Amino acid sequence: MELIDHYLEKVMKVHGIYVLRVDREECSDEQMQQIIDHWDLISDGHPLFIFPMAFTISFLEEYSLYIALMLVSGGQAITRNSWLKEHVETVPYIILNNNGQIVKRTPGREDELLVITEEYMDAEDYVVIPRGS
Repeated sequence: MELIDHYLEKVMKVHGIYVLRVDREECSDEQMQQIIDHWDLISDGHPLFIFPMAFTISFLEEYSLYIALMLVSGGQAITRNSWLKEHVETVPYIILNNNGQIVKRTPGREDELLVITEEYMDAEDYVVIPRGS
């Protein structure tokens, strides 16, 4: 229980996302599950993204596709800085729709299933859209 409390104290809120880095050599799968279970009890439904200690994440405002898709899976809406510059009123964004599919949504248009191209994979300018925006 001490280890779980120790880790829960280290949860960081970064741009509206709760993140925890865990030392996998110190924390067993059972303890990891206990951390998740305790988080679920205290978090009001906010997802927690857990990364190994060796994984470095830049807590800037831009993410790679890998992190962006993890955030979308956790209920966040994501767009790209390049889209913000290209589109003024109808900025497209990536979300998880009601059917559990990752889609690209553009206001005034029908949702498109996200087809990951090389351009998406190489981009590192994904940003979180704050809830309520």
